[in-house]
This record gives sequence, structure tokens and C-alpha cells, in this order.
Amino acid sequence: MLVTPNLLWVLRRVRLPDKPRTLWADSICIYQDDDEEKGHQVSLFGQIYRAAQRVLVCLGPDEENDGPAVSSLLDEVNSMIEETFRKIDKSLNSFPYPEKNDPLLTDSRWGSFRALLARDWFKRGWVRYLKLVLYHR
Repeated sequence: MLVTPNLLWVLRRVRLPDKPRTLWADSICIYQDDDEEKGHQVSLFGQIYRAAQRVLVCLGPDEENDGPAVSSLLDEVNSMIEETFRKIDKSLNSFPYPEKNDPLLTDSRWGSFRALLARDWFKRGWVRYLKLVLYHR
């Protein structure tokens, strides 16, 4: 089967060295020249992703090395949120806003996070649809 150079890169990147892995590649699994078919499949994505055990998203090469910065930032923010939840009463509006001088607000890693969100994958119509479906379930 012929695949695009980008998909070939992805398949090589996510393959497991020692065992088979089942993957879904929308560019192969959905007939791309039929807008009606694509629309039907996209309408099922929310259901498919909610039922998935694991979702891998390959955003392409990380030439600027933003990945480690984003990963460490998200780990730190996640830890801060978990610790805050242990301390608050969890009532509506009880989660505190950060102080104006909180170093996290001016952390340089946010630039890497913005670069991540600027990637083409986040501009796809079905990704925006999926975010809407998952956030409103």
C-alpha cells in the first residue's frame, strides 16, 4: 500500500520493536476522496476516542525540541492541580487563581506549549470537533 511520507514517518515512529501493534490511521482507514464518508466517520470519532485504551497522536518531528519542555510543564501543572485539590473543599469556584507574580505564569515553557498548539494537527476540522465532543460529554 502506498502511504504519504508523513504517514510512513509516523508508522516507523510508533511501531513496537518486539511485538505487533494495531493502529488506526485515518488517512488509510477513511476514504479521503469522499466527503460524505469522511463526515460520517468523523461523527463517530468522539465515541471511538472515549472507548480507546490509549491514543497516540504523532505531531511530526520536534525540530525545536519543544516536547521535553511541554512535557515537564504539563507534569508540573498537573502536580500543582492535584496538590491544590487535596487542600480545597472542591465546591464551585473554590479552585484558586494563581497569584499575579506566580513564576509559572511567565515560564518560558509556555512558548513551547504555544508552538505545540500551532502545529497543523490542531487545525484539522475533526480535531476541533473532537475537542468539542469530549469537553461536552
